[in-house]
Amino acid sequence: MGSEKTRQEWRRAVQQSLLPSGVKLTLTKHSESGHGQYHDDAMNEHAIKRDRLAKLCGVFESTVRRQMRRAENAGWLKLHRYGFNGQQQVYHYVTPSSPSTCTDCRTDPRRKGAGKEA
Repeated sequence: MGSEKTRQEWRRAVQQSLLPSGVKLTLTKHSESGHGQYHDDAMNEHAIKRDRLAKLCGVFESTVRRQMRRAENAGWLKLHRYGFNGQQQVYHYVTPSSPSTCTDCRTDPRRKGAGKEA
């Protein structure tokens, strides 16, 4: 795993960040262990269905989608595998100062700028 943070360290870094409170809540709930949540800490792969995350946060799915995209754009998440037809998107937990080095990450072809490296 190299210099990547543990899930708990990542969650603390998120809480201390300048991210908006709604994004922090979404990321904190995303990183918790629980029914319907997938965490492979050794591979730094994490997933939860958007409808479940929305219910945990008390917001609409569209809000979760927007907050996850905002966290990804800010460098706090790296999309590893996208989901179609109800499948879960799998993310790496990263920080702006230590981006993911995963070579297997996929880009969602439906997103603007898909296939382009930042």
